[in-house]
Amino acid sequence: MIIKIKCPICTASNKLMETNLQCRRCKNDLSRIYVIKYHSYYNRIKTIMSIVKKDYNEAEKNLTKAVKFSTEI
Repeated sequence: MIIKIKCPICTASNKLMETNLQCRRCKNDLSRIYVIKYHSYYNRIKTIMSIVKKDYNEAEKNLTKAVKFSTEI
């Protein structure tokens, strides 16, 4: 999954994926930010899938997880 992340050190815009987790400009390791954003997006997708299946309890659990990961950055 490609995730756009702004480097907190040099503010460069980056498109990160599993094989490239460093800032393109300053080479700062952005792997932790990538993992947090990845889990947030993943849980949002699971929330949508649960709503489509009308499994609202599961949707609520996934949404709670997504919000947790979104607020960690």
